[in-house]
Amino acid sequence: MAPKGDKDLKQTEDDFETVNHEDAQTPNEGNAEKASSRDDDLKLQRFGNDLQDVGDEDDSDDDEHAMAHHPLFGMLAGRLGQRRRGSTHKYDKLHPENQVLTVANVEDCVEVESAFPDHERCSREKLEYRLSRCPELSLGIFSQPTKAEVDGGATPNRRLIAHIIATRTAAPCVTDATMDYPRDWKTNKSSLRGEKEPIGHQEIGGTICIHSLAVRPEYQSMGIGSVLLRSYIQRIKDAKIADRLALLAHDDMKKFYGRFGFDDMGPSQATFGGGNWNNMILEFSDLQDD
Repeated sequence: MAPKGDKDLKQTEDDFETVNHEDAQTPNEGNAEKASSRDDDLKLQRFGNDLQDVGDEDDSDDDEHAMAHHPLFGMLAGRLGQRRRGSTHKYDKLHPENQVLTVANVEDCVEVESAFPDHERCSREKLEYRLSRCPELSLGIFSQPTKAEVDGGATPNRRLIAHIIATRTAAPCVTDATMDYPRDWKTNKSSLRGEKEPIGHQEIGGTICIHSLAVRPEYQSMGIGSVLLRSYIQRIKDAKIADRLALLAHDDMKKFYGRFGFDDMGPSQATFGGGNWNNMILEFSDLQDD
């Protein structure tokens, strides 16, 4: 799903800013073993389109691990931060910081989900389940208090302004089963109960399903969703923990996701939020190595 406004505000892909490769540097690192995957009965075919794969990024000398603070966020806190002196740039007051989310961030994530219409929001229960079972697959952007606020004794206003929430599955795309969660997950650690397709997060599987890419309405149209998604893609690719990323998108967001290398695989059978979704898949084997 794509970042949207609240129930009275519908955002299109034109509201996002493209992140130019010269503004971001990415490392060529990550030695984690690739998770195993299995064949699935679901078969997908790519729909023809003219969307371009995500381009290569410049190499970086940053030694920090890709699974922590990715250098792409330097585009926000660094290069754009240089404009703060005497400027009125839209990023001036953000002082952004990226961080893997945990169950402690559930309430923050609930607030960020207000970016979606009511029927498309991730429930608090689902957020708690996902951030408990697979927090390493999430990523958030926080705005930091300014130095003037801290020096002035003001209460620090560190705020989650955007997030990506995801789970893992052996299926090749997002399905109703992957979007669901076992109601007894707190007492039963396994969701393998003989269903045709297991419910919820699966530790073994080559597909990471992005269930929510959301930006608070008041921070939209600033390019934050683009920065977060591009960083997340590179982060997972560098870590070598999946074969592909998968998500659901409405027709008006297919072009946006195509900018990052996602292919339109046609209509999805998922019924969440009333249906009418499209399967969008990014195969890491299709991306050129840095």
